[in-house]
Amino acid sequence: MEQNMSSQSFKRKELVGKLNPVCLRAFKAAADAAKLRGNPYVELVHWVEQLALVDRADFQLLFADAGIDLGRLAADMARAIDKLPYGATSIEEFSDHIFHAIQEAWSLAGLQFGSEEVRGAYVLLACRKVAVLDGLLLKISAEFDRIEADSILPRLDDLLAGSLENAGKAEIQEQPRKKRPAGGDSALAKYATDLTYTLDTVEGYAAWWALRSIIIWLDRKLPYEGGPLRRIVIQFILTTLAGQAVIILSTELSNWIAKDTPVVISFYTFDVFIFLIWFFVLNAIYVGWYYYYRLHQSEQLRAAEKKLRQEGIPVKQGKQHLQVAFADIAGVYVEGEYAVLITTQRKKYLLDQSLDKVEKLLPPELFFRLNRQYILHRHMIAGFERAENSKINVLVLPSDHLPGSIPVSRTKAPAFKAWLQPGD
Repeated sequence: MEQNMSSQSFKRKELVGKLNPVCLRAFKAAADAAKLRGNPYVELVHWVEQLALVDRADFQLLFADAGIDLGRLAADMARAIDKLPYGATSIEEFSDHIFHAIQEAWSLAGLQFGSEEVRGAYVLLACRKVAVLDGLLLKISAEFDRIEADSILPRLDDLLAGSLENAGKAEIQEQPRKKRPAGGDSALAKYATDLTYTLDTVEGYAAWWALRSIIIWLDRKLPYEGGPLRRIVIQFILTTLAGQAVIILSTELSNWIAKDTPVVISFYTFDVFIFLIWFFVLNAIYVGWYYYYRLHQSEQLRAAEKKLRQEGIPVKQGKQHLQVAFADIAGVYVEGEYAVLITTQRKKYLLDQSLDKVEKLLPPELFFRLNRQYILHRHMIAGFERAENSKINVLVLPSDHLPGSIPVSRTKAPAFKAWLQPGD
């Protein structure tokens, strides 16, 4: 038995030695691809896929001649590989079908072309002529049925006139290999890559749109001011559920349309977890941006208020825009629907702000809000007298626009006394 295994191993090495540089390189790439995907066996579909990805080689020229749909072929090969067992950490074996294909291709090369070297075209045409291998090809993709071996063989030399595989072995090996992105740089690989990129972009945009719509809705219905922690938790849960739903449904749908099979289980055990992190990061960026914006806004507001406190209050007089210094303000009071500013020079200015807003602009150490109608500067107050029910009447220095005394409620009286006589 050991002698048979040794003989079989030698025979396989001998067959692999018949491959031209392009086929040998694809043979090794097939093993790498299988290992990367976690497939325990290197199957014929792995090798066929790698041969199809070599730009300007035999497979590409035969595809063009047969009018094969490259997009459908790429999807079919991906589906076939997705159906293979996975989860292995190393390659256990090469499929017998690969060596069977090499042997048939070598026979075809010697009998019809007098060649001892196996090239890609011989592999593909030999598979089409042998029932078992032909069945495997058609199981991978019905597009291979477009390749008619008997009609191609008589004109094969003309079809392959521009093939990369026509170069001598030394020339191919010395040719610098371009560093290619995953999937190769052939027309088939580019089509598959472009299609995948387009689908991923659409799915990502749809998920982002769902996230953005939910955040805008929450900004109206549940603003941060009502409870920031509650808002953040609800936002994270809703955006994650909605975004994941969009990605999962769109992935299942596109997979069903392209491959007519469910999504591989690794999508749910790995990819979905990555999307969860992605949504967490997006929410963190939004929350951080929101609070940064609010902080920046409040700093701008404080700077504006500080500037006003230093300079005074802006007022209008006809077409003129004036600035009334705080030291020149006697007080502000409500007259009808307007707030009126009066100065120590007995001038009056109508303000376009409410008394509440004006109060925020005035330095609290100089001005006091006596009641709903009056705000007075410290230098306009002569003192106060007690009134009934713990109220007080503030005594005002003589002015054309202010009464002699202004009542202050009992709730505000202690604060006024403390403000007027801070040392007491």
